[in-house]
Amino acid sequence: MFNIELQEIMTMFNHKEVINMSSSRKHFTKHELHMNGMGKEWFKHRTADAINKIFTYQNSFPISHGWKEESLERSQLEKEGDK
Repeated sequence: MFNIELQEIMTMFNHKEVINMSSSRKHFTKHELHMNGMGKEWFKHRTADAINKIFTYQNSFPISHGWKEESLERSQLEKEGDK
């Protein structure tokens, strides 16, 4: 339940990626507590894919401060309005 609620909260953010762990037996050691070499390789590739996805995802627009001339004109108008 916690993971489901956490994923719902995280949908608001673009800079996140959830990596669900493998439950495949072939990715774990005999006692099933640690990942074996194949599991570590699998996790390495999933992590690299998630990082690449985050850095290549560009849905937001840059914040524009306008041209320098517009800022100067605006400040001059404000000064004249104060007089």
